[in-house]
Amino acid sequence: MSRSRFVVLLLGILHRPRATLERLAELPRRPWRRMALLIIAAAILPVVATYTITSRQTAVALDPALSSQQPTTVRAVPMAPVKGGMVRVGPGGADMPSGEDLPSPELSPVTGLVLPALGRLGSLVLNWLLWSAVLYVIGTMMGARNTFGHMLHMVIWTWVPFAVRGVLQAGYIWIVREPITHQGLSGLVASEALSTGMPTATGTGTVVWQTLLGQVDIYLFWHLALVAVGLVAMARLPRRKAVILALGSWAFLTLLSLLPAVIGGSIAGLRMG
Repeated sequence: MSRSRFVVLLLGILHRPRATLERLAELPRRPWRRMALLIIAAAILPVVATYTITSRQTAVALDPALSSQQPTTVRAVPMAPVKGGMVRVGPGGADMPSGEDLPSPELSPVTGLVLPALGRLGSLVLNWLLWSAVLYVIGTMMGARNTFGHMLHMVIWTWVPFAVRGVLQAGYIWIVREPITHQGLSGLVASEALSTGMPTATGTGTVVWQTLLGQVDIYLFWHLALVAVGLVAMARLPRRKAVILALGSWAFLTLLSLLPAVIGGSIAGLRMG
């Protein structure tokens, strides 16, 4: 498929989704690979934006602390408190208040960029496979006429709203110069944070609600609408069954995604108890 036709299909999924999905169902070779790469790139963009902003802030925080120090040979000595709440750094060294925060260590590209990007990629592929499997199995029981390949292609194309979200989130991070702390509606039950930025211990219910509401936004409703339209266009399901299948699949997969939060919250509660 030519690049111009792909662009036409991409624009069509935005303003004429049903006609575009019907057109995709008729094509002998569906351009899902290009769309998958586009969605993957858009999903990783917020990770790149967060890393660039965080690493820049860390460099700015470290620079004054480093520039104020003269190059000296550092020798490890025992640290002991003295009067006034001061700690002696070493022979000839300056005293620093014991309560003063040390500069944060420099953010590693591996932990700050590579691993989160791989996590996004793995989560994306797993979601595509799970959505395709659930829609195919339950859809077949409901009378849909399609294959797993049809469902996989459709699911990838219905992920366009999340690609739009990724681009907008990355733009927001670069403009505001702050990472997005709470996704979706999770800010409604956001836990109180410590000065270090680490969340305080919360109950299992709060963790589950944060995980659930973090997935709820306008792009989710857009995605579910595209899934229902795709089931009508590509699986030939009646509109009512398509809506029920789209909502039911989301509910099932959402409950499945909450299991790690429930298990992690339970383990944390047992350790604290």
